[in-house]
Amino acid sequence: MYNDSRGLAEAERIEQVAPRLSPARGAGSGLAKLLFLKRRLRPGPGTLALHQADWLLGYLTGHYGVSDWNNCLKLGLDPQTADWPQWLSRLGPAPVELPRVVAPGTELGQISATAARETRFPEHTLVVAGTTDSTAAVVATGAVRPGDAVTCLGSTLVLKIIGREPLAAPQYGVYSHRFGAYWLIGGASNSGGAVLRCYFDAGEIQRLSATLDPDLPTGLDYYPLPAPGERFPINDGTLQTRLILPQINAKSTRHHTQPQSHEGMGGWSRTSAVNASYRSRRGKTVCCRLALETARECFVVSWLGVRKK
Repeated sequence: MYNDSRGLAEAERIEQVAPRLSPARGAGSGLAKLLFLKRRLRPGPGTLALHQADWLLGYLTGHYGVSDWNNCLKLGLDPQTADWPQWLSRLGPAPVELPRVVAPGTELGQISATAARETRFPEHTLVVAGTTDSTAAVVATGAVRPGDAVTCLGSTLVLKIIGREPLAAPQYGVYSHRFGAYWLIGGASNSGGAVLRCYFDAGEIQRLSATLDPDLPTGLDYYPLPAPGERFPINDGTLQTRLILPQINAKSTRHHTQPQSHEGMGGWSRTSAVNASYRSRRGKTVCCRLALETARECFVVSWLGVRKK
């Protein structure tokens, strides 16, 4: 998973050979996870490296070993050439075979008879290469032009902006996906909706959410994480959650925790806002004001650098 940081030793190996701006650096990368699994499981010849989306493509078509350039970015793929770089061989992924990489949306053929029968999809269903979840979310908004930006809050918190050139700042977790003729620049935080489930059940979330006032800061400085490790705006596989509770009774403590958990997620420095506008499929212009409250100037510096470039 995105917050699995067991590949710390592998991440150190990657840092010794990968280019300084490679998104494959860090314990949360797909490459670190692959090398960790190789060391742990000792796979034999013919073993394939598959993302979840790659496995699904194989199941639907009956042919495994194909992926897309977005899913493979953190596995070490060179986004400029859409090919596997030579430095990867120094890390020894063999005998694991890396997938053949195609552009998202590439037609891979019709669904197999077996998959059609099991899924009840029509036998003429066309299977195409996919992409990452956050990239798909950007596509769904209709964002297409440089300067268009999207934020997506789910289990994690993702922030993306379309640019004409790729930008990268691994220390802040900023990287770039190929996005048609442009680039999709941004990052994803481990702090998102999933962390609330660590502290509240569904009823509590619904009840306490009704009492929240987003315009009234709590004065608390929380950084909620579901497990150790963060990717953006700090790329640190060992970062610990910060939930220092005030010295009050237990009932009040739980009441204060959720508002500030939302504060910590909704913003990672003193109030910094990113204005983003994008054009929807119907041609309407939608403006999003992303209020990013954080005590981390590194995020502000890195993101303003992205905006400036």
